[in-house]
Amino acid sequence: MRLTPDERQAYALWEEFKLNMERATPAETELTEAEKKKKLKRLEADPVEWIMYFFPEFAKSEFAPFHIRAIRRCTTHMEWMEVLSWARSLAKSTVVMFIVLYLVLTGKKKNVMMASATVNAAIRLLAPYKKQLETNARLKAFYGNQVTLGKWSEEEFILKNGASFRAIGAGSAPRGSRNDADRPDV
Repeated sequence: MRLTPDERQAYALWEEFKLNMERATPAETELTEAEKKKKLKRLEADPVEWIMYFFPEFAKSEFAPFHIRAIRRCTTHMEWMEVLSWARSLAKSTVVMFIVLYLVLTGKKKNVMMASATVNAAIRLLAPYKKQLETNARLKAFYGNQVTLGKWSEEEFILKNGASFRAIGAGSAPRGSRNDADRPDV
């Protein structure tokens, strides 16, 4: 069955609507462009508020004070290195994902390397980032669709804003790795 261009567009809109209904992050479709810009500026000024807005399915409760301090340190000091030695189940990898996505989508970081013992393990660590960029309707509504055709695989992907993510395992040779002129910065 062939679809007309109008039918294809209606189908695409329906699929996006359905995805919004399935996800816990429905986009606010009633905002004008001016309202979106104003809201985005306000959200980007406070990384904790940004995270609570864009990731409500993860951030179901208020952050603990130690979470907030870590988020603020990592988003304020661009060359900061931090070890999160929190107990199990205190959201270390989730908080790091929030911080990295905040830094990348706000243009503060450009080249992310996810390192692990093997490439497959690094791919598993990178998967939640990729999934959020593909399916989070709020991120799409405010930052646009970041998926770039031909540059989007489970091991490496480049966003429309130019930022790149790459999975690196032991034995991989990331030396000299760059995204255009940008060396790894995360």
